[in-house]
Amino acid sequence: MSNKYKSEHLKNQADRLLNDDILNLAIAEARNDALELLLRKDLNTHEALEAQALARALDDLNMTLNRYILAEV
Repeated sequence: MSNKYKSEHLKNQADRLLNDDILNLAIAEARNDALELLLRKDLNTHEALEAQALARALDDLNMTLNRYILAEV
């Protein structure tokens, strides 16, 4: 990661994002859509991989923001 941002700035912005109701709603809906897609019986391998990747990316986003707050960057 670039040293362009100071730890305190990252922490503050991550906290702001994690407390943004609209952002959290959008992330939760996108993640739920991806997980629901995985439950389809007619899902092909490509669709399954995309759905898994999306759910994982959204989880990783949340974990990264939490790391910034805990200053583990």
